[in-house]
Amino acid sequence: DVPRPYRVALASGLVSNRLETDLKLKGFNDRRIPGGAATLLYLPLDGQKELRSLQLETMSNDVVIGLMGVTLVRP
Repeated sequence: DVPRPYRVALASGLVSNRLETDLKLKGFNDRRIPGGAATLLYLPLDGQKELRSLQLETMSNDVVIGLMGVTLVRP
């Protein structure tokens, strides 16, 4: 019952948590998103602690994973 994460269609900038439907992608095997897509993650941190570092570890052979940006906001 957890909502799907929002994704961004990189070619158009469309943001949606139902990107496949909004882009009218059909079928299961041919659901490539033209220009690719990125997943937006919201990871709340403990505001009482100081962030010393941020590490991105990826373990995948068949997708490209990268970090496009991080925004830190003090409460």
